[in-house]
Amino acid sequence: MKWNAYVVKRETPFDGYDCMGTPIGELLISTFAGRAETVEVFDSTLAGEYVACLYSDTPLVEPELLDGLVADMEEQAVGAVAIGDGEVRRKGYQGNAIKLKDAIWASKITDLEVLSDMTEYRRDRIVRKHLRAGVLIMGKNTVWIGDKVKIGKNVVIHPFNILKGETVIGDDAVVYGYCDLDSVEIGEHTDIRSTYALQTKIGAFSTIGPFATLRKGAVIGSHCRVGDYVEIKNSTLEDGVKAAHLAYVGDSFVGSNTNIGCGSIFANYDGKVKRSVIVGRDVFIGCNSNLVAPLEIEDGAYIAAGSTVTQNVPGNTLCIARARQVHKGDWERPRKDRN
Repeated sequence: MKWNAYVVKRETPFDGYDCMGTPIGELLISTFAGRAETVEVFDSTLAGEYVACLYSDTPLVEPELLDGLVADMEEQAVGAVAIGDGEVRRKGYQGNAIKLKDAIWASKITDLEVLSDMTEYRRDRIVRKHLRAGVLIMGKNTVWIGDKVKIGKNVVIHPFNILKGETVIGDDAVVYGYCDLDSVEIGEHTDIRSTYALQTKIGAFSTIGPFATLRKGAVIGSHCRVGDYVEIKNSTLEDGVKAAHLAYVGDSFVGSNTNIGCGSIFANYDGKVKRSVIVGRDVFIGCNSNLVAPLEIEDGAYIAAGSTVTQNVPGNTLCIARARQVHKGDWERPRKDRN
């Protein structure tokens, strides 16, 4: 059977989002659309004799909570129980609805303190669900997981992480502390450390972070290394690409097994238009290189450290794009007048 739930639309007094990215209006009653006068929800074997009358500012109500509540009502011969301003009532029962004590999910959201308690209750429920499914979550009271997040087998989640949106974590992955992941797809056996990532795909057997930033549209292949203080924006890194530290790749494409040296910058924006750098396979980009888009670097090219590259580079060539070093003798260093 299904629950017959009558939902009356109300304006919530709270705007904005919780720390997992869920609109607070949805947090208050995420299960119901809140617009239809009558909707049917929840597969349940207990719901045939009960009706849930709920409001859009009623606390979060979910199938297991309603089923458990009805079981308690049947055991204690209670005809109606209040949930905020709403209620669950046995059909035909005319008595008053009673209030449950010490049940945060059955409390009306009246202020930010109650909202905080409700959010914490929701966080704890979701974490426990993943623990029961075999995910190892260390420091479980410090981890926040959204209700749409999917986590595979043998995954380890370390303390102080926020996983939200439609994040998917593959089998045997490890999420180390201080990650903020929003709608990120993480492949199996991948490690990610102290990283911010938004709407990003990461392949298998890759290592991300610490302190990496993967902005919207980043696609990281398998067996990749994206290290500390590397930022990837709207770009694709094919399998085996290494960017170990201090680099920026924006609106570009990097072929497989390419090395991006420390301090390398893909200069994708000229102040008006964002353009792309296309890098082939097995390219070596030396430290502190500037690749000025639009630009194409063909397979096997080698960019010497300190180069500023503004012209296309043929494959299997050495590109040196820097001024020749000059030494001037009999030169006096400028000094401040200390008088």
